[in-house]
Amino acid sequence: MLFLGMLQRRLGDLPGKACWLLVLATSVGCAGVDTAQQLAPHTEPITTSNEFSRAQALERHFQRWRGTPYHFGGTHADGIDCSGFVHVTYARLFARRVPRATVRLRVTGRDVSGQTLAVGDLVFFSIDAQDSHVGIYTGNGTFIHASTSRGVVKDRLDSPYWSRRYSGSVRILSDSV
Repeated sequence: MLFLGMLQRRLGDLPGKACWLLVLATSVGCAGVDTAQQLAPHTEPITTSNEFSRAQALERHFQRWRGTPYHFGGTHADGIDCSGFVHVTYARLFARRVPRATVRLRVTGRDVSGQTLAVGDLVFFSIDAQDSHVGIYTGNGTFIHASTSRGVVKDRLDSPYWSRRYSGSVRILSDSV
């Protein structure tokens, strides 16, 4: 609602354009633009490729962000979306710049099967007949993500909701084990 109001203020009295832009923005995933916004909360990048260390770093990062509310296009502690959470996490923990949009993340790195997931791999879900949601695999069948209804949370891949919507995974970190 805030997003639509902002568009209407910028576009004046052109509700058709605002609706078209809203549809365009949601069609590219959680957010559709690269941003140089300030990233918070800060975590030092990890320097090891050890999967156990990576899992520990992701868990600490998750604990800092846990419960952060969902906000479309957000990358801050006051609100973040799913691709923003991936963007911030990869920048802070792995010192990697990754695309900001879910559809662009989906074609970054190399595809991996659900049976060979490693900590740090990206997992994608098809919510509206396309890859429109992304999270980060944390090991033991779990992933962290920014949920539209619950904010930043940890969920199980084999839950009834997510297992039906799982659409694939990619590995960006070449040193994943």
